Amino acid sequence: AVAMSGKRYILAQLDRKTFSTDIRIDYTFTPTLSFQAYFQPYITVGSYSHFKEFERPRSYDFAEYGEGGSTIEFGEEEHILDPTGGSDEDAITLENPDFNFKALVGTAVLRWEFNPGSTFYLVWTRNGSDEQHPGEFNFGRDLGEMFSAQSDNILALKVSYWFGH
Repeated sequence: AVAMSGKRYILAQLDRKTFSTDIRIDYTFTPTLSFQAYFQPYITVGSYSHFKEFERPRSYDFAEYGEGGSTIEFGEEEHILDPTGGSDEDAITLENPDFNFKALVGTAVLRWEFNPGSTFYLVWTRNGSDEQHPGEFNFGRDLGEMFSAQSDNILALKVSYWFGH
């Protein structure tokens, strides 16, 4: 990396797929009993390829790893980039940047007004995520893992009572 003042600026191509939506449910059973829910499923998967570096400053010319005598070894946990393809003393080890993030966040509220101005609330909140299978997008599998991911579930009760006429 003599032309770049001894530094390597490594870039890669990102292939990313994302699924996200907002789901809202509002249902009124009676004027005093209602249910509201809001859920946000999110899946994003990214896979990096075509690792390269700038050949010289102020140019858009690149040297791609795996071409012109350079090598690249892809591993589960890390990638090894060797700009000369010879000795390992100039090899670069990168943590595998691929990702697969799935999350499901939601809240549901049951509201009952048992007396005018007096209300009972039952609230459930879920917040869970999973990062299995980095770089591999499989909608059915990822959706299933999003629902079965370890999550924080909170159940809360609130009662407010109006004293008066």
